[in-house]
Amino acid sequence: MRNGRIGTWVLVILLAFLWHVPLHAQECDAESVARKPSRWKKREDFVPPNARKEPLARAKAVVSDIGRMMTEEVYPQPRGCNPTWRGDYNGGGPYPSFSYSFNSGYFMYYCKASGKEMFVGAETETWIDIVVNNSGVLNGNMELNGKRVLTMRRHNETRDGMLYYEIPRSDTAPRTNDMNMTYAWLVTYPGKLPYRPISRKEYLLEARQEVLKKQQQVVAAMEKTTVIRPAAEQEAQKKKRIEEIENGYTGNAREARINRYLKDYRTDEQRKQESIAAVSANYQKTLDLMDGLQRNMPESELLRPAVVQGPANGFQGFQDGTPHIHMLVRPDPEYFDKRVSRTTPQFFTVVALEEARLPASREVVAAFVQKFRFERLKQMLGK
Repeated sequence: MRNGRIGTWVLVILLAFLWHVPLHAQECDAESVARKPSRWKKREDFVPPNARKEPLARAKAVVSDIGRMMTEEVYPQPRGCNPTWRGDYNGGGPYPSFSYSFNSGYFMYYCKASGKEMFVGAETETWIDIVVNNSGVLNGNMELNGKRVLTMRRHNETRDGMLYYEIPRSDTAPRTNDMNMTYAWLVTYPGKLPYRPISRKEYLLEARQEVLKKQQQVVAAMEKTTVIRPAAEQEAQKKKRIEEIENGYTGNAREARINRYLKDYRTDEQRKQESIAAVSANYQKTLDLMDGLQRNMPESELLRPAVVQGPANGFQGFQDGTPHIHMLVRPDPEYFDKRVSRTTPQFFTVVALEEARLPASREVVAAFVQKFRFERLKQMLGK
């Protein structure tokens, strides 16, 4: 009997040992991390405190539909990461419709320094967001003649009726295979866009007014703040300096220094006018460039979108040939169907952020590109 009990305890201990050994002794490497199974987790939605109940319910229905596609169709068996998702109902943006989004983040598994265990990163650069009625990731802002103007990144190509973008995380470094990338799609009503480009012609008219105002403001400030001493005081200082030269030098050296001083001498008024002219000339150079473009550029060229960067007083020409420079746009109110609710999807911006060096991140984005039903988003427009 006793031998039987001993045998039972030995078996229990052996099973416990075999159960725990793989957890602590198994090597952690890139392959095991990439195979690590996981599951989706729903995070708490972001809902502004003043959100209205009925529109919020319609927006949540849209986000839930997208969430179901992502968790059940696109990536139902996550590996190498802990995926989370939530709805963000912030409502902001430059367009007349209510903006909200499906946000999903993919928190990667890593090996600890010991090489024996895994952990989940606290931060991630792998995200897939589907934004309703906003295009923020593709936009910027700039000032033009005292007005805030929306800018839009230029698309790489059109795919299946959608504008498609490939955006390196660095606009300055050359693109490489291990560079983190952002991919984006703009899903809109067929043949329409929610914005209108601002033409070169309109830009030149507005920019010229801005530069001219700035030129006048700078000149006025210099006129007001530059100190002009009384003529008698200036003349006395001039006489004193000549006497110093006469007392300090003799012969040809004295004569040469006096001549040089008189040649370079300017009254306070003369110096002020020369300074104003020099500063004004910088603005005038820009004005002349703008005038020349308006005068000499064919009308068809003037009607093209304005692709520029920076303030108008630094304008050196349109930058269509420079990658990653935005064009100027304004929201098009005629695009939006006013008969539907403000929460109704009227366009989507789909964004996928990839960490190229991580296999799990590449797998997430590849699965999304392959399996996500963009056609479903098109069917949701206006409904």
